[in-house]
Amino acid sequence: MHRQHFQMAPGGAHSPSARIPNSGVNPARVSSMRSLRITLIVLVMAVMLGALALSGCVVGEHTYGEYGAESAREHAGVAEGSGEESGNPLTLEETYDVVRQGARLILDYSAEDNAFVGTVQNTTDETLSQVRVEVHLSSGVELGPTTPLDLEPGQTVDVVLSAGDQVFDGWSPHAEVGASEHGHEGEGGGEHASGDEG
Repeated sequence: MHRQHFQMAPGGAHSPSARIPNSGVNPARVSSMRSLRITLIVLVMAVMLGALALSGCVVGEHTYGEYGAESAREHAGVAEGSGEESGNPLTLEETYDVVRQGARLILDYSAEDNAFVGTVQNTTDETLSQVRVEVHLSSGVELGPTTPLDLEPGQTVDVVLSAGDQVFDGWSPHAEVGASEHGHEGEGGGEHASGDEG
């Protein structure tokens, strides 16, 4: 009967060059192939994660770069041309300066008058119909809308919305253009807008 003899390393272990009987496979090569496979998997995952991170940075840059000085929080909460204001109120010290549906609304809070004062301007080459302004207070009260006006291209009108005796610490304004969204045009006290060619 034929016997096979294997060379043993000191301590009873196979020497590094020993082969598994009848397999022809070198254990060192198997280990090397496993390491290579693991390295490739890690490398592919790193490339994929890097690509995802890079695409996120590009999207973020485009999103905020596109709007320039406009409030990033406005665009995080409201898409251009949508019907409602951002869910994130401004502080009483902040100025609102945003273009929506072609109407640029610039509004500040006047503590002396407890009112919101500013302008709304048509930034397009076409007449904007039924332009009006609303302010939602952090207390839940809605001021306005102002009386709807048709604005000619480039025309600017003054806006004043009085808060009366309301107490609040934040506000969310927006301009609306076109048909009424809420069916309450002309409601709210103390608001007015006057024409002023710009």
